[in-house]
Amino acid sequence: MEDPAHPDPRLPRQGLWSLVRQIREAMLATCDAQGRLHAQPVTTLNRAEHEDASLWFFLRRDGDAARSIAVDPRVAVTYADPGNEHFVSIGGRARIVERMSLVDALWTPASRRWFPAGPRDPALALLEVRIEHAAYWDVVTRAAWWHRARAAARGEAAMPMARQRGVDFR
Repeated sequence: MEDPAHPDPRLPRQGLWSLVRQIREAMLATCDAQGRLHAQPVTTLNRAEHEDASLWFFLRRDGDAARSIAVDPRVAVTYADPGNEHFVSIGGRARIVERMSLVDALWTPASRRWFPAGPRDPALALLEVRIEHAAYWDVVTRAAWWHRARAAARGEAAMPMARQRGVDFR
């Protein structure tokens, strides 16, 4: 069984999805018509069957992010779990998707906080971010500090303190 805190480094896509599932809350960065960057918090809605090359979010149809995406679909999505020292950066292209069956499949009771009229709320938009590239970092565990210190004391090469994995989706 996969340990989400220590994804298999040999499987970059699985490691990426493991961290996205674990963290879930992200920042979505868009670029407005004036070229200014803006970011807003979003909750990742993906379930296991949606873990291919897209991220799914709900956002306000009339909000700044939706307006910015209409002008420039390039976005960045970042995740951070400082307590476990895991970080994810994803770049891709976003679009509003009109698929009520998918809205229904991704809807959770917690979504009602933002969209009180439920999955048919006219303000709700389903956002797909088609992933083009991604990277994630996981910092070596505290237990590894001992091995690093011991290697330094012996004059041996020490393992790196963070691993970075790139994932290309094109």
